[in-house]
Amino acid sequence: MNCKQRVVAAIRREAVDGIPSCFSYHFRPGLGSGEPAAQAHLEFFERTDTDILKIMNENLVPNMGQIRTADDWKCIRTPSLKDDFMLRQIELVERILERWD
Repeated sequence: MNCKQRVVAAIRREAVDGIPSCFSYHFRPGLGSGEPAAQAHLEFFERTDTDILKIMNENLVPNMGQIRTADDWKCIRTPSLKDDFMLRQIELVERILERWD
């Protein structure tokens, strides 16, 4: 059973040859986006030999203010796929998927 088969079978509640595993890791500064981030993720996935690759990076949702009262929620806007942090995330995912089966 390969990684994908194991994960899909587990989701479907079918028999698996082992429990699917995943580790996550926040990479050091400089590995949060672009080719260095993609390479770091792929190397980590290969070294840990886990079933699931969780893409960890520092493309954080921007701080839109503190929520202390119900009225504060009006300060929170809905993120867009055109936001910089989303564009960086999409680009990283695309780079990784281009190079991974």
